[in-house]
Amino acid sequence: MTAINVILALSGATLATYFASVALRGKVCIADIANAALAGGVAIGSTCDIASPTIAFIIGVLAGALSTFGFAVIQDKLQKLVKGIDTCGVMYLHGLPGLLGGIAAVFVVKGIVSTQFAGIAITVVIAVLAGFIAGKVLSLFGRRTEPYLDSEETA
Repeated sequence: MTAINVILALSGATLATYFASVALRGKVCIADIANAALAGGVAIGSTCDIASPTIAFIIGVLAGALSTFGFAVIQDKLQKLVKGIDTCGVMYLHGLPGLLGGIAAVFVVKGIVSTQFAGIAITVVIAVLAGFIAGKVLSLFGRRTEPYLDSEETA
């Protein structure tokens, strides 16, 4: 059941990513496809062995749409707000779908409401603190003006 649910969630995320990418950007963006299509696998993680196949597909669809929305709409605004760059899109591929999966577990698994929300809150606090600390440590090594230079790769 776990394998089937993960495949269904990934399929749902992939379908939703295509539709959401076109709706939000007016075209299919390959960056959305490369990232948000995987969001279903992240979101189904906490309920993969318990959810029904229909629920797994729905969780995947919601995760793909949410992740694409994050990449297309939230990313630029958040980068300007915090004056930093999420170079790998971790917030939109793992963060938002992970939160969605955690909230979905409240509806799929009976009797875990308070424990689940406490776990989500603790996870968010740890993620924010760890990200802040890692960012400060990395900033000690200097900043690049260009993220990538081809000349660095020539031997």
